Amino acid sequence: MFKNFLLLTVRSLLANRLFTAINIIGLAVGLACVIFIALFVRHETSYDQHWTNADRTYKVMRTFFGGSRNQDLELATNAPQTGPLLAQDFPFERVVRLMSPGPLILTDTNTNQSVSEEGLYFTDPNVHEIFDIPLVEGDWETALDGPFRMVINESLANQYFPQGDAVGASLLLAGQAPVQITGVMENLPENTHLAGQAFVSIESLVVMFGEGFLENWSSNNFHTYVVTPPDYDISNFVESLPDFLNRHISEEATTFTRFEVLPLKDIHLHSQRDNELQANGNITTVITFSVIAVVILMIACFNFMNLSTARSASRAREVGLRKTLGAERSHLIVQFLGESVMLCAVAVMMAVVLVSVLLGWFNNLIGLELTFNPLQDPVLIVGLLFTALFVGLAAGSYPAFFLSSFPASKILRGELNRGSGGARFRRVLVVTQFAISIALVIASGIALSQLRYALTMDPGFTKDQVIIVSSRDIEGLGTEYQVMKQQLLSHPEIISVSAANLMPGDQNTNSDGVRYEGYDSSVDPFIGMSYLNVDYDFFETFDIELIAGRSFSEERGTDIFVEPSEENPQTTGSYVLNAMAAELIGYSPEQAINKWFEVSRQQRGTVRGPIIGVADNIYFSSIRDQVNPVYYRVMESWNSFQQFSNFRQMAVRVTGNNLSDTVSDIEAIWKQFRPSVPYEQEFLDQRFQQLYQAERRQSQLFTAFSVMAIFIASLGLFGLASYMTEQRTKEIGIRKVLGGSVFQITTLLTQDFSKLVLLANVIAWPAAWYFMNNWLESFAYRVSLGVGIFVFAAFLAWLIAAATVGSLSAITANANPTQSLRHE
Repeated sequence: MFKNFLLLTVRSLLANRLFTAINIIGLAVGLACVIFIALFVRHETSYDQHWTNADRTYKVMRTFFGGSRNQDLELATNAPQTGPLLAQDFPFERVVRLMSPGPLILTDTNTNQSVSEEGLYFTDPNVHEIFDIPLVEGDWETALDGPFRMVINESLANQYFPQGDAVGASLLLAGQAPVQITGVMENLPENTHLAGQAFVSIESLVVMFGEGFLENWSSNNFHTYVVTPPDYDISNFVESLPDFLNRHISEEATTFTRFEVLPLKDIHLHSQRDNELQANGNITTVITFSVIAVVILMIACFNFMNLSTARSASRAREVGLRKTLGAERSHLIVQFLGESVMLCAVAVMMAVVLVSVLLGWFNNLIGLELTFNPLQDPVLIVGLLFTALFVGLAAGSYPAFFLSSFPASKILRGELNRGSGGARFRRVLVVTQFAISIALVIASGIALSQLRYALTMDPGFTKDQVIIVSSRDIEGLGTEYQVMKQQLLSHPEIISVSAANLMPGDQNTNSDGVRYEGYDSSVDPFIGMSYLNVDYDFFETFDIELIAGRSFSEERGTDIFVEPSEENPQTTGSYVLNAMAAELIGYSPEQAINKWFEVSRQQRGTVRGPIIGVADNIYFSSIRDQVNPVYYRVMESWNSFQQFSNFRQMAVRVTGNNLSDTVSDIEAIWKQFRPSVPYEQEFLDQRFQQLYQAERRQSQLFTAFSVMAIFIASLGLFGLASYMTEQRTKEIGIRKVLGGSVFQITTLLTQDFSKLVLLANVIAWPAAWYFMNNWLESFAYRVSLGVGIFVFAAFLAWLIAAATVGSLSAITANANPTQSLRHE
């Protein structure tokens, strides 16, 4: 019996090759899209799930209220003493601090070779009690129990100590301190927000910078994690935080800051805060693409069901004949359901092949290294088998249960109208398919428009032909920076050179308390304002317009911002404000000139001086962030306080002529001053393109899945139009005999589908507007939702439908009417 069913199924499928191919290809492509998105979603939701105490681990973060800003400053970090005070006041099992200083230079003392390394974290000795990373060598209990001790991962160990003798050896940290390697840990998995390569004992910071470094409420650079006891109600802790702040910072701390708590498992998808350890994912993206996966699967399944129900009516005579020859209804049900499930099974196998072949392309598109091995993934196998079974049974249910219920005599007498009972359902499916496709096209167009807007808008400064000597490369130059700067300026292709603690494209989370002439300090001693430490020629290097006043000048010694000290708590300096800062303090750019401006340096004192200039506002980083009031101060390149440079990056503006030679010359000059430190540079315009990498990937994914959705919908429409045209072959012949032209007949047959596409637009437009308007709200500056992209999507959908249906109709209409009239 089974052999007979299988033989009949194969014969039926081969006898209808077009419908079989369309069904398999459409469903396979849809399932492949779903598998791709499922792999991405599973990866994104797996972050930090593997730590032993992940369910009870939380991150305590700090937010500063807007003040002079247009928005709150939301930090992923906290002050250094927050952790110990939390451990003192609350019954936590563990509290761990972790600080990421950014790229640091590691020097191999044997070869004197230096490399700028990311992911070196200063941390408490008990970091392993929260992040239980296995050690390959060493003992966590003693690994970080003193200053200048470090645990590195296997990659660093192999890089610096290929002979396997890492433990007990030393590396030079930041060109200053030898740090002993006390352990080698396994490389961190990709699905964690840490992205660290090494842990350095936090006591090293005390030795380097003094006890006060870990007691400064204004230094918010420490990631703070707590592990609660079992069954601890975290809401009690959250409710206690305002009292904690007022008790330990000041009596009015809650008027300018708050603490927020986030579960460890939620950091990757739910934290977009400044100072995160790495760029996180986004829960909105995960939800969006999960929805896309569902709708693409719906389109593919609708195609399958649509064609199955349409084709089943043409098999009514087969059902009648088989019933006449003694076939039972149960046999027919098994036959139809078996055909449908077999098609789905073939489509699943083809989808697996497609994913295996195209996984590299998809990984490049999303910037991840996803793996796909269905034989070792039981969850995926079960999901695919369930999908095949469900779609197969759903699509085969109409012919199996509806057609098989009619008596053979009625079917053979033609009392069962072809397509009856299914025509309306098929129209609903077509409308749904095209509504989804149109919405995806609109989403893709809006995402591309926003990306183009971000990359082409005027940021208020010149991005072209500016080279950034990046990371902390210029630290350690000291007074030699000025010597190197003059040597660079002597190059004929170099226009200007400057430096700063941050460059355009960076996140500026620096803030100081300020007051100004006319400020009522009885309300609040100071207000918060962002700042930049800059070198002379900063505005000239970036071509930032000075609206009023002047820039900083080396010829005026009073322009230098002098750090206060215990011996000299009140010092002087000059300031340049941006236009928004001038507006904030209540002056026009011209009125602000020569007004006094004062900066609080916490426990060290204050710095008062005149406002000498007002610069144009610039878009310093991503257009997701609003432009904020900023003041600029010029500082010495070398600051004796804490033995670190005030400048971390250098900008070199070039003519663009002989660019490759100029870059080589800049590197050669660098090597004269810092031969053991690797030279790292990037072009500023490329840095800004990297800012929108996530948006670029989103728009590419929207586009890719839009194309897939349209392809699947068009494939189904082609199959359905083939069936409908075949059903109306005799009508077409009669119309031609009565004088109807090919154009008239084609137009007539296309009109029905055009109406369905029009209805699909009515559904798609409001849905696309709603979702994309919400997506654009994450940008401070965004494009408007013009009607153009909506009209384009509608026209594209209609054009595809008209071309698909019209071409088939034209072929049939061009046939000899005598053949059409003989058609049965």
